[in-house]
Amino acid sequence: MKLLNAVDRLVQVVAFAMFAGMFVLTLAQVLFRYFLQIPVPWTEEAARALFALSVLSGITLAYRQREHVMVDFLFAQFSPAVKRGFSIAFALSILFFLALWASGAVHMAERNWSITLITIGWFRISYYYLWELAMITLLAVYVLIDLKNLVTGQTVSLQDGEQEIDL
Repeated sequence: MKLLNAVDRLVQVVAFAMFAGMFVLTLAQVLFRYFLQIPVPWTEEAARALFALSVLSGITLAYRQREHVMVDFLFAQFSPAVKRGFSIAFALSILFFLALWASGAVHMAERNWSITLITIGWFRISYYYLWELAMITLLAVYVLIDLKNLVTGQTVSLQDGEQEIDL
C-alpha cells in the first residue's frame, strides 16, 4: 500500500502541475494575443494537451478518494447483502469497461504514433493515449482493490486512513 500511496501522491502532484500549467498558458495566451497583440500559437495546443491529461488524472484520483458524484437514494434502500452484490457487479462492470477503454487507448496510440501537434513538433498525439492507458491501469488497480475488499469484507484503505465499507 505504501507504493500505491506514493503513486497516488505522484499523480496528484503531476495533475496539479498540469492543471496549473494549463491555467498559466491560457492566461499567457490571452495576455499576449489581446493585450500585447503578439500571437503565441503553441500556448493553445499546450493548454489543451495539459487539460486533457489533467482530466484523465482527475478521474483516477476522484475514484480513489471517493469524490465522484453518486446518486444512491435507491441503492441505500437495499439490504447490506444486496448492496454488496450490486457493488461487486458494479466493480466487475467497471473492469470490463476499463478493459475496452484500454484496448481503444492502445489502438489509438499505435495509429497515432507518427502524428505530432502542429505547433509542438516533439509532442506525439500518442502521448495522450499512453497517459490515458497509465491512468486506466491505475484505476483498474483501485477497482481491483475495492473488489477484493468487497469480496473479503475488509476495510477500504484511503489516503486519509481506514474507512469501513458502508454496506
